[in-house]
Amino acid sequence: APPPRRRTRQTWPPGHMPRRTPWRPARLAWVLMAGGAEVAAGGCIGKLDVVGLRGDVHIQGGGIDVAGGRLTVHHNSGISVVRGCKEDWDPWNFQQFLLLGNVLSYTVDLSRVGCGCNLALYLIQEPALDSSGAPSTGSCDYSPYYCDANHVCGQWCPELDIMEANSRTFAATPHTCAVSDTPQFSSCDRAGKGRNTKDIGGAYGPGPANKIDTSRPFLVNTSFSTWTCHHYVGPEQNDEWC
Repeated sequence: APPPRRRTRQTWPPGHMPRRTPWRPARLAWVLMAGGAEVAAGGCIGKLDVVGLRGDVHIQGGGIDVAGGRLTVHHNSGISVVRGCKEDWDPWNFQQFLLLGNVLSYTVDLSRVGCGCNLALYLIQEPALDSSGAPSTGSCDYSPYYCDANHVCGQWCPELDIMEANSRTFAATPHTCAVSDTPQFSSCDRAGKGRNTKDIGGAYGPGPANKIDTSRPFLVNTSFSTWTCHHYVGPEQNDEWC
């Protein structure tokens, strides 16, 4: 029988070492959309209390109320998490979240978010950069420097959808981008490789018959592990990486 699985520090097979990329801040964006509506944006809304972060963070955008660590999201709204409270968008003011080895945890109430609506929590590699490495404002005046894996605002960048959800379904999807010879991304994986609760019967929905009852608030934990799966398969103990 093959040896049991073992966990090792993050390593890669020969010839598969990922290309190093320069440090880039990640933007944490809350978006509530219906029917593909665009994200609203504006000035600084206020301070957001986030346990585990060093220093204060604020939210910038529009259509959302903040009180301590609680956000109330209204229809067709969106925010970014930023370091300083400014009225204008600053490409270097977006909060970078150091998530490797940590858990992002929050409680969400989706009981009034019905079909056709999408409450989305996601990370993007912002600000968008041009081929010379300078911040690029893109085509959206209401949200300069924005980018994502679907070329919104005319700019590409990696995107991690931690939650795209309503009371009926919950999806989480990472999107990667093609390696570029410049700081500017030229294409990304629009569809991504995600999981959706609609594929798991009885797992999610309103009512006590579901394992996650969305008629009540529930806790979401997203773990960012620094470990990789490394195990042996077959009698020759050939390496399989996953």
